[in-house]
Order: sequence, then C-alpha cells, then structure tokens
Amino acid sequence: MTDPYEEDPEKIPTTDMYADVPFYGRYYPKPDDFRVEIQHVNSQTTESQRYWASIVRLCTEEIRIYPADEGGRDVFALGSVIVKSSHLHGRDGAQYTEIDFSYADSNEIRAISLAKTVLKDVNVPKIYFAGKVLTLVTYLSAQ
Repeated sequence: MTDPYEEDPEKIPTTDMYADVPFYGRYYPKPDDFRVEIQHVNSQTTESQRYWASIVRLCTEEIRIYPADEGGRDVFALGSVIVKSSHLHGRDGAQYTEIDFSYADSNEIRAISLAKTVLKDVNVPKIYFAGKVLTLVTYLSAQ
C-alpha cells in the first residue's frame, strides 16, 4: 500500500489514486523551487507589474491545481507559492464579464492578519501581491 502522505514525486507510484492530480496535497520542497523576488512584494510599480505579469505567464495548465468555473480564478502551485488568476480563460464574446476580486482579496488579507495575532504558533500564508496585473500589451500601448 502506498503511503498517502508521501511527498516525493519519485516515490509515488503511477497506480496511486491521485497520481494524475498535480500537487494533490503533496508539496515536496526542492532547492530550485520558485522564489519571489523580495523587491516586488506588494509593489505596484511598473517594473513590479512586469515582474508579476511574467510570473502569471509561468502559470500553465500543467501546474494548475484547481480549475475555476468561467469567470473565476484558477489556482496554480508555483513551487510553494500559490497563484490565483483567470488568465487562461477567454475574454472574448458578449458573455464575458470581468469579476472584481478586490473585496475577496482584501478580506483574505485581513483574515490572515487577524489569524496571525490569534494563532501565534501556527504558520499562516504570506501574501506577496494582491491586485490586478496589467498585461504587457497594456504597457506597450501606454508608452
């Protein structure tokens, strides 16, 4: 029987019930994992926007851990960093309506802040960026 808590992908057999689900609750840290560049944390500068746009481009279907319904945000695991984005969803057509997630993001940031004060010995997520990332096309047209 397979250890259900095995993290090392090399040790998870292809017959595992969740072998086809990327990162199914099994994060195995590696020295070359993605790391956020500290100068861009919570920054909205043009340079940081370009940086965050480049990070979103790394988020492909291969690392998606939760596909969202139309209008929602997919969830990606980029090393130990979780990214939420709707960039893989089409924006064409009369049916597309962009959803403003700023209230949900603000609520999550506030909840984490409160949890830190109450759950002192529990690790809570760190938010590196919350906001809308402009596309490179927007930068090019604005210059």
